[in-house]
Amino acid sequence: MTTESGSARAVEGDAALALLEQMIFIRRFEERMHEYGAHPDMAGTVIHTAVGQEASAVGAAGLRRPGDILFSTHRGTAHCLAWGIDPVALLAESVGRVGGLGAGLGGHMHLFDAAEGLLGTNGIVGAGVPLAVGGALGLALRRAGGAAFCYFGDGAANTGACLEGLNLAAVWKVPVLFVCEDNKFAETTSSSEQTGGNLPDRAAGFGLHTLAVDGNDVLAVRAAAEELLVRVRAGESCLLYCETLRVNGHYVGDPQHYRRTPSGDDVSVLDPIDRLAETAGIADDDVAAVTAAADARLDEIYREVLAMPRPTADQILGARTS
Repeated sequence: MTTESGSARAVEGDAALALLEQMIFIRRFEERMHEYGAHPDMAGTVIHTAVGQEASAVGAAGLRRPGDILFSTHRGTAHCLAWGIDPVALLAESVGRVGGLGAGLGGHMHLFDAAEGLLGTNGIVGAGVPLAVGGALGLALRRAGGAAFCYFGDGAANTGACLEGLNLAAVWKVPVLFVCEDNKFAETTSSSEQTGGNLPDRAAGFGLHTLAVDGNDVLAVRAAAEELLVRVRAGESCLLYCETLRVNGHYVGDPQHYRRTPSGDDVSVLDPIDRLAETAGIADDDVAAVTAAADARLDEIYREVLAMPRPTADQILGARTS
């Protein structure tokens, strides 16, 4: 069954400010990646950001509980930060430093932190879906009580691995919350040019309870995710469909020739940070203060990370043979 979920407008002031702080930190973290994209210290890295998609990250992944596990995509920085992954270790891994989650050997698309339940971002489009089903099956067999969170995009929804994973989740009745972020582009192709039908209906066709939501409204995402997680934690697979917007290109440095304008849609209307500030009545001065605090924290993080050494040849070769 597919239903539309509206925005939950009632939110406490402190709760709204906490959501705003998370989204602004994630936004500035990824904008810094764009700012440093041409810097020599970023040489050899391919970065995919999700600027404009902060609401779907914070609204769902921010509901993590102990024992939950996360599977993400090549555009997974926002999900990982919302999950609570250490930003120093995450950035260090993204730019190939020994203090990274994988000692700088995995890179930006292969983030992994088993201790925190992050069981992998994935450079293969759609590949995280069957992995999440396996992870959720493990939770169910161990009766661990946790839930698997699995993010994928509209492009991944057209892959066989994704559809097979959705089917198995429904058949096995495993505790997984799928979050589809429809950001209008699959790499460099407009979704409308390659996707038939309605994406939420695909999951509903397998019998998965599905909610469609405005993915630029963090309160709506959070309310829908909370509703679905009640079912998931009881042993049911569900899907949350978030219609959102990818503001930037497929990767840092993407010239975006496939777009009529670099900015795409009217981001002033769709921006999730502006939306929350307006809905919750957060003053411009408070938004500015939160942004300044995020920038100050990021200054410290970048200084720490860029002072770290890169892995040596022996470390790289040792990792390949071990």
